[in-house]
Amino acid sequence: MSGEALKIFTVCLTAAKKFKAYAVFDGERLVITNVAPISGLFSSWKAPLIAEIEDKTAQGFVVVVEEMGESIAQYATRFLLEGMNDENRSNYYEALDWYFQLQDMDCLTIHPDCQQHSLRVGGEGQKIEKKQDDKGRVFYDIDWKWFTGAHRALLLCVVAAMYEPLSERFLHAMWGKPEEPYEENPLLRWKKLIEDGDLAKGKELERIRDGV
Repeated sequence: MSGEALKIFTVCLTAAKKFKAYAVFDGERLVITNVAPISGLFSSWKAPLIAEIEDKTAQGFVVVVEEMGESIAQYATRFLLEGMNDENRSNYYEALDWYFQLQDMDCLTIHPDCQQHSLRVGGEGQKIEKKQDDKGRVFYDIDWKWFTGAHRALLLCVVAAMYEPLSERFLHAMWGKPEEPYEENPLLRWKKLIEDGDLAKGKELERIRDGV
């Protein structure tokens, strides 16, 4: 991405405790700057939230709202993590793919005040486990009692950033310069990179196992 960094504002209204989050994406690094609760009765925060969405939109923010209905989402881009993509895979899994790829590349920064909402995969005591089904497809086993609206708002920031075309510098750092031209569609482009990376990791594990 060239020019001014992408500013992001997300709202999660599908969880018992509702949250909003703010982030900045410069094409390589996503910085989560704030995650804040939305408290009180619907009638008390509806108008102020709509006003904030309209203000952020006017300022050039990408605004994403997760809501079952359209009361608030009609003023922004509506996205449901429970939804399914064109490949019949959960939007949750795709967002988590992106999150952990950014994290692994040290391209995700979360403000110290928001660290309690960070996500980790694998290891004893972790709340998210990365697994594979009998067809080799990646899925995530999530402790839903622990997963809050704050986590969802943070993931929506990742979704907002990844829907923007990824910079070549970021892609080169992650995968090396490709021999073939990039896929122009940023979503298909990102999926292919993840698939190629998982395939390469699988081959390396086989090599180690076989003692080659």
